[in-house]
Amino acid sequence: MENEFSNIRYYDINPFDIDEQVDWKLFSSKDLVLVQNYWGLKKTVYPIGNRPIIVEDHSHGWLTQGCLESRADFCIASLRKTIPVPLGGIAWKPRKSLSNLPFPKAENKFAPISRSSMNISWSLITKAMELKSKAATNEDKREFLGTYINGELYLGENFDILPLEEDHYNTIKPLLLKDFNVFKKRNLAYLNKKLLPTKKFKRLHYLNGTPFGLLFIFKDRETLDQLKKHLIEKSIYPAELWNNNPIKYQHKYLLNIHVDFRYTPNDLDYIAKSINEWQYICDHV
Repeated sequence: MENEFSNIRYYDINPFDIDEQVDWKLFSSKDLVLVQNYWGLKKTVYPIGNRPIIVEDHSHGWLTQGCLESRADFCIASLRKTIPVPLGGIAWKPRKSLSNLPFPKAENKFAPISRSSMNISWSLITKAMELKSKAATNEDKREFLGTYINGELYLGENFDILPLEEDHYNTIKPLLLKDFNVFKKRNLAYLNKKLLPTKKFKRLHYLNGTPFGLLFIFKDRETLDQLKKHLIEKSIYPAELWNNNPIKYQHKYLLNIHVDFRYTPNDLDYIAKSINEWQYICDHV
């Protein structure tokens, strides 16, 4: 976005405090404010009366309560972070939106380059996921990563809002309203009983809702990197979310471990054992 617009400004909010709210006094009715549904746990309190245009991002909270009950003017989400598809973004105007701005449908027109890059990206990332599922050697993993990166590069060439290809639409539609949070909630409850307490990091605190994954927050990067390295050695691949966003709070870094529908109780046992093993090593070596 910074490459496209010169008047972007940033506001402070603690992403690890799910109750903290945006200070709406910072904005005028002429502003457009992007709000995050952090980790799928944030429920935004919207300003009353004259307010800026509010666009809410539910990429980490598709079909969470904050997503379903949004009163933002418009919402967006990256679907591939939740449902098993190689690509797919969605934008919508919530039913509770008070905005008078229209939400036009994408015209069924394609620029040849954009259509080509989007289709190539979908095919490459689909192939990458197939390679990943069968990868048994380091060479297999390198082929998967190379294919995936190429797919992302093609995706980066396209900045148009495009209607779905029919085949892609038929792939996404049956999955769109499936509640994948049910699997996460069950798997997180299972893991929380298995994981030992630690002083090295914190599990993101929440009482209600279902977070994006198993979320660990850290005060320092060194500890995060140590745990991440340990897990990768165990063939567990966590994701550091928003790693380039400097924040002023005590906990600054977040590591996410996926716990979605793909994981069996045996998988979860292995994840818990690997994390507990690292904690034991840190405490006793």
